Amino acid sequence: MRKSVYNGSVGGLFGQMFIASLVASVTCGIMTPWAVCYVVKYIINNSSINGRQLKFTGSALSYFGNCLLWGLLISVTCGIYTFWVAGDQLKWFIKNIHFEDSQGSPVSEYDGSSLRLGCYLIITGSLMGSVVLAPWLATLLIKKIIANVTIDGEKLHFEYDESRFLDYYLANFLVFVTCGIYSFWLNHYLVEWFITGVNTNEPELLIEG
Repeated sequence: MRKSVYNGSVGGLFGQMFIASLVASVTCGIMTPWAVCYVVKYIINNSSINGRQLKFTGSALSYFGNCLLWGLLISVTCGIYTFWVAGDQLKWFIKNIHFEDSQGSPVSEYDGSSLRLGCYLIITGSLMGSVVLAPWLATLLIKKIIANVTIDGEKLHFEYDESRFLDYYLANFLVFVTCGIYSFWLNHYLVEWFITGVNTNEPELLIEG
């Protein structure tokens, strides 16, 4: 089975995030949807799942329109729609991720519950303050999300190497001792860790003799 790979670089991701943040700042947040799509497109277009190159087809204009709709729904429901908005955003992004070699009219989707995801995020977020628990909580959340993702008809699943959690602790320590400078490398590490853990193949079953 060919491995999943993230081919982006530390400098490349930093550059994309810097430009995105700058544009969003100078436009007082108006261009934030463009900035988000700009960074997501870089990450997705530099990723391959089991040897198959990914591509992001979403447009900033479409995302901007959806953001306006989501904002309106949050307002008219006095904030209640906030529980659904994260899931609906995820569904939009997944819908616009495809394999470059897909033929015909491929369909990508997140078929999980938006409300359930919102609740998961709130519970996980309230516990993420613990540096010790953070990687385990994040991994559990990612596994639940990826289990409901299909890219061009291919069901995904997430595998992880627990030994790499030690790298996460070390990276956070380096961010602290370098007054935040190492966070550029941490962002790259987290993206690489996530992409390399995603697969389309079903986990191999262990057969006991």
